[in-house]
Amino acid sequence: MKNFLAQVCFLTMATTAMSCGGDDGVALTVNVVTSLVPQAEFSYVRIENLAPTPLYTPSDVLDTVRRDAVFGQDFAHGVRVAAFDNMTP
Repeated sequence: MKNFLAQVCFLTMATTAMSCGGDDGVALTVNVVTSLVPQAEFSYVRIENLAPTPLYTPSDVLDTVRRDAVFGQDFAHGVRVAAFDNMTP
């Protein structure tokens, strides 16, 4: 149940900020803001960087970041959980 809540948390409450990185591609940071309590209501956040394909398959995953949730982290105000550099725009 905790893992499901983390996925729901990410899908519904994640905020992203993109900035141009010139010719090197795009940088993407992922910040999660939620009222869920870390370790009590979710145990980790997983972010997958997917290849731009029409249908999702497991082989489309280019990179995965898993960030353990620690009790006391301030997810209510936002926690940076991932950063990807040189993404293709």
